[in-house]
This record gives sequence, structure tokens and C-alpha cells, in this order.
Amino acid sequence: MGSSTKCFDWASSFYDYSRAIPDDLMRKLIEILQDKLKIDSNSKILEVGVGTGRIAIPLTKKLHINTIGVDISERMLQKCQERISYTENIQLILADGLTLPFKNSQFNIILTSHILHLLSNVHQFINKILPLLVKNGFYVNLEAYVNYTQTIPFEIYYSKLSESGFRHIYLTGLVRRGLIIYLSRRGWKHKEYIIRSERTISNNDLVRFIQNRVFSHQRNISPDLHQQALQYLYKELEEKCIDLSKTVFAPAISRLNIFEWEKQ
Repeated sequence: MGSSTKCFDWASSFYDYSRAIPDDLMRKLIEILQDKLKIDSNSKILEVGVGTGRIAIPLTKKLHINTIGVDISERMLQKCQERISYTENIQLILADGLTLPFKNSQFNIILTSHILHLLSNVHQFINKILPLLVKNGFYVNLEAYVNYTQTIPFEIYYSKLSESGFRHIYLTGLVRRGLIIYLSRRGWKHKEYIIRSERTISNNDLVRFIQNRVFSHQRNISPDLHQQALQYLYKELEEKCIDLSKTVFAPAISRLNIFEWEKQ
């Protein structure tokens, strides 16, 4: 886990902006969770991989619940702590997801967001966290992201990578489907809710994202190939007279997968 910790420590400085969730998307997410999970002020939620609190903080603030956030990155937790107001009941713990310091039957809801594809053994992790749920508890896996690949800078950059033979495999979808199969076979009911929105962002910020390799899959791109694709991007943007200060719309999507134990 050491390399992952260093990666997230590094990402903490720009994570909030590069992974920002549009406000209307977050609002709809919270409305679904409140409606489907029987949440009240006594509900206790654990988010494993809380990061900078982009999910936990608005969720706790809106629903007035008790939240514990766990992460392996101390710097991520520091950023999260800076954003928590005194009115929000959020406790932060530095810990690994496979060695959580909790007894069984402690939480009404366990939430994960964009961490499963980073794990070497998803089933081992799932088997560790599910016993922490109380009877009639829920496990929620959330994917909430902005699809920057449909913007002009990213399309140009990835077209050059594609010419060079680079192929990016989107692990989140594969992991999600595997998770659904795994838990369904073990008696868990499953429902998926898909929400669509968009984020406004400048072309200049998009180019910076590419330059700084802020997304995890970019670590699989060799430095030489990355520089080649960057030079091609700069050339194409200039030739096409793309206004870098222009604000564009990038599609945002959330996949909310809710699992409930079926055999009561």
C-alpha cells in the first residue's frame, strides 16, 4: 500500500478541483440515498477511502448523520479536516481498508467511491467490510466523475496516444460488474441508479490536467509517449485556434450501486 499512499499524498493538492462533482449531481445523489437507505439522524455511516471528503462532507451536512471517514493518505485526511465545519459530525481515521479498527455490526451504511479498481483483491476487501454492517444495513458503491475524455484537449491528446498503440482499459466498469455478480450470488439485492449532469471548466484547466497527469491511468503512459502526445496537443490547439480561456461543458455521470442483504 506504500506506493498508493504516496500517490494519494501527491494528489491531495489538486484532488478537489480535478475530481469536483457538480452541485446538482451531488444534490440528486443525496436525495436518492436519503430516499432509499432509510437514513435518519441516528444513522452511522462509514466511508472507506474518504479522501478529501468530497462525498462525506456534503452528505453529512445535508442529512445530519454521524460519519466516520477512513483513508490511507494522511495528506488527504488533512485536506478533509480543513473542510469540515464544527457543525458536521465527521471523525477521520488513518487506516488501511483491510485492517479497519472497528467491531462488527457498527454501521448502517458503508460507502466506497472510486477505490475498488485500485485494490489487488476486491473480494477480500468486501468480505472484510460487510460484517461491519448492522442487520438491514446497506453497502453503497459510488462512481461519480466528469468524463473529460469528451472534451477537445483530451480527444486530441488521446488520439495521439492511440496512434502510438496505447489503450486505456477502464477498470471501474469491469470491477463494478464483477462486484454485482459476486454479491448477488451471496444473497445481496442490488439496484443501480444513474444520474447525469455536466461540469463547466476552461480548456486551459483541461490542458493542465493533461500536463500534470492528474488521473491514475496516466501513470501507465511512459514519459516519452506523454511528451509526444503533449507536443501534438499544443500544435493542434494552435492550428485549430482553440481558445484556452473558453469555458466548455464536460459530461458528468454518477452510478450509484446499492446492495441490501436479501435473506432477512
